[in-house]
Amino acid sequence: MSLLSKTQNKDFFIFKILLFIIFSLLIYFRLHSKTFFDDEIATIGIINERDIFSIYSYVNHWDVSPPLSYILIYIGEKIFGFQYAPLLFLPLQIYCLNSFIKLTSKIFFKDNKIKFYYLICIILNPIFILWCTSLRWYSLWVPLALYIIGKIFFQKHRDFKEIFLILTSLTLMFHLNYLTIIFIFCLYSSNFKQINKEFFNFIKNKIFLFLLIFFINIPQIYFFLSNHLMNSSSQYGDYFFSFLYPAITIVFGNSVFPLEIISILFFFILILILFKNIDIFKKKIFKNFKNLIIFFSLFFIIIFLFKLGHKPRHSIILNYIFIIYFFINLIFLKNLTLKRLSIVIFIIFTFFGINNTIKEENLIKNNINLPIKKILVFLKNEKNECKIKYIFTHNLNIKFYIKNNNNYVINSKVLKKNNYNCTFIIKTFIANDNQNDVNLVNQHFTKAKSSLKLKNFEYDKFSAIKEKIFKNKIKNNFIVEILY
Repeated sequence: MSLLSKTQNKDFFIFKILLFIIFSLLIYFRLHSKTFFDDEIATIGIINERDIFSIYSYVNHWDVSPPLSYILIYIGEKIFGFQYAPLLFLPLQIYCLNSFIKLTSKIFFKDNKIKFYYLICIILNPIFILWCTSLRWYSLWVPLALYIIGKIFFQKHRDFKEIFLILTSLTLMFHLNYLTIIFIFCLYSSNFKQINKEFFNFIKNKIFLFLLIFFINIPQIYFFLSNHLMNSSSQYGDYFFSFLYPAITIVFGNSVFPLEIISILFFFILILILFKNIDIFKKKIFKNFKNLIIFFSLFFIIIFLFKLGHKPRHSIILNYIFIIYFFINLIFLKNLTLKRLSIVIFIIFTFFGINNTIKEENLIKNNINLPIKKILVFLKNEKNECKIKYIFTHNLNIKFYIKNNNNYVINSKVLKKNNYNCTFIIKTFIANDNQNDVNLVNQHFTKAKSSLKLKNFEYDKFSAIKEKIFKNKIKNNFIVEILY
């Protein structure tokens, strides 16, 4: 018997268990090899300097996001350490993904072959592995959002227990990030008749539970209105990238750099499928998912118009809806050769993304954020040759991470003349401290370029692309070492 035949006998139960085991191993390998990016270092900095009781107040007055993710990562760090702290979320991630899969895979009950490949691409989705192993809010927000999408759009009726779980999930999401407000608006706008009927019935019959959930949210609503709403400008970008990044995320995810040849081929295959399947819009099954299409369109339009889309993390859930759409198209694709080719390319693309995610290669995220941990490893590897390491940087996160290390001197104008003293200049396009620091870093960088004693020179291979796209609004990423 083939694997496909065996798994069909128990509705793919054994196969799903196998995939979730692989998923868990990939999560572990990702955490083992991942670098910390700049925003994660900022999270580590806040957690290291405070206890769990002061984090709530501090984050609510400092960050533009709610503090729940910081508190959970604080707990995760105590159990697993910062490198593996997201393992705290893994049981809930698996629960939410499994619920989403059970509900959405019912679409393919007449085509087990399509369902087989759908399960692979959903459970082993590289965009999830990349973003949901982070020390940030989206590690838990995304799986909770997928759980709710499955319940609202792929389940006809929900009992009181399920509605309570949905409201609880929305509460957790609201305490993780205010993107939840947009999420709730799009949910309601796309399915308001059913929501009005079921949720008002829940309020009527379970008023105590509803009031409990409502009062839990009041303090965070207060901080949102008093602090965060007026200080959220850093979350906004420009219209070009606010459209571009969600569009890339929807189709490709953020695990594969979009200029790869395979990405271009993949895109044209999708266009070909759509062209061959243009009459799918007349099919009854497609009409059954009009509410989901409305949700998808509304969410995309709103994050674009509010210029929130320039943060790729805001559009992760849309990638899952796109995968559903892709496999629904395959059901109606009559050309068997094209169907098989499409599946093969999608599977290859998925595993290509997993490879890039685990190895941290060809990632869009590497082109947006600074891989702090890789820089620190670079510095640490020189310890045998350098008695004193002079660090010139205006990146606040790097400065925080090394400030208590006796082997480093940060932004010093006085350099000791010694053959074993090393100077590192780290120029980044984020976290400018103050103009004096920036000028000092630039001064030493100019000196480094003209120095004949240049030992090692590393640079961001995408710096030219960044300079061109951002029109010199950002600085290149450089790591420079000189022996004096």
